[in-house]
Amino acid sequence: MKPSRSRIVAIFGTLTMLMIGVTLVSTNGTAQGKGHTTPPTFNVTSTIYDFADYPADTTLNLLRSDDKDGATTDLAVYSGGYVGTSVDEWRLGQLSAPRTAYVTFSSPAANSGPSPVPDGFYEATIFSRCFDQSLNDTGWLTIAVGQTANLCSLRVNVTYNNVNYTFVMSPEVAGTGWASVTCNAGNSTDGCTNWTVVPTPSTVTTVGNLTNNSTVGQLISIGKAGRQTTVGSYHNTFRILVTNP
Repeated sequence: MKPSRSRIVAIFGTLTMLMIGVTLVSTNGTAQGKGHTTPPTFNVTSTIYDFADYPADTTLNLLRSDDKDGATTDLAVYSGGYVGTSVDEWRLGQLSAPRTAYVTFSSPAANSGPSPVPDGFYEATIFSRCFDQSLNDTGWLTIAVGQTANLCSLRVNVTYNNVNYTFVMSPEVAGTGWASVTCNAGNSTDGCTNWTVVPTPSTVTTVGNLTNNSTVGQLISIGKAGRQTTVGSYHNTFRILVTNP
């Protein structure tokens, strides 16, 4: 015997409500995740220093500021960056005119030729993440005061002649050096709130199965569909202070 029209409508309505319920539960579950809490995001102030440790050490860093904030001639202060998000990174940028950063590509490492990207001031994006020995993200906020995380990255993204490049030092990229992030101050509410970023020194040679090739970065071009092509290896040095606020 065929079911009545009213029974079909009732069954359809019940199924519709069940589907809506499943959709709502799935959406909420995906957004939160089991036992997951999204780390807070803080707006920060970033200071890029021109010298290794002015005035004690006046060696020019290869990644430098634009000196356009009027503070001094050995650094520049940038607003608009943040620390946080789901991968707990520090990010500055994308810088936009008149604010830029000076990036050096003319210091090749062994077996690398001249870079197709010239030295100069770029509207760059600069960011850093920290990892454990298994290359899981560990974040900036959880670094204890007075402690240094050596397994961190520093990436500088630039565009030249309509080609996108990433200049990266990271434990994720074999043959490169790393960045070291030190927590200088913090509090119980926000975690770490003051960080210094420098290249991981050559005295740190290995961590687990990872090898640090100090101050060496890899320049990679980004093509269509995100295709990456290694251009060469070039040295990079820097000193950056990040503070919240």
